[in-house]
Amino acid sequence: MIKERPALNFLIIFFFLLITPHLAMSANAKVSDLSLSNDSKSLVLSFNIKDAFTRDIEEAILSGIPTTFTFFVEIYKIKRFRRDDKIIGLSFRHTVKYDNLKEEFVLNFDEDPAKKVILKDMASVKNAMTKINDLVTTSLLSFKENEIYNVKVKAKLKTIKLPFPLKYVLFFVSFWDFKTKWSSKTFSVKNGKVIVVK
Repeated sequence: MIKERPALNFLIIFFFLLITPHLAMSANAKVSDLSLSNDSKSLVLSFNIKDAFTRDIEEAILSGIPTTFTFFVEIYKIKRFRRDDKIIGLSFRHTVKYDNLKEEFVLNFDEDPAKKVILKDMASVKNAMTKINDLVTTSLLSFKENEIYNVKVKAKLKTIKLPFPLKYVLFFVSFWDFKTKWSSKTFSVKNGKVIVVK
């Protein structure tokens, strides 16, 4: 048994070195096209995540590993010479799992728990997993006219923990997890409309 451990350790190091060139690629993921608007009652956000899918992440999904994008939104009231006041902080998830028997992707969205989307191709999965359209955040009544506010958005990719022994065979999947940097917009509200400052 003792003699087998060096061989096992070698295999682990080999797999790690094998995937290392792909790890940096995930670090390029970023929040893009963040925009603010409003409906009659609420602040509405739209954005997407660019460069989130590497070849290895796609292969992991196709192998049946459930994969989740978690999105974080925080809104602050900006105060001069003092710590900004946090208005809201929320998070929600997009999850995808590939059904090998049916050859289809099953997607679930926290924004709409009753909605289950079935897709057949990876391109559509990428779009659905990383694009947020018209997310209703909080009431316009949360904001005072002509005050300055800041909204921040980031995303995190997380592969689901695998049962033994798969977690050892595919231990390197966790290295594909990543977080984007925060992306932000400054805005105010005037006459019931959201106005982007910068």
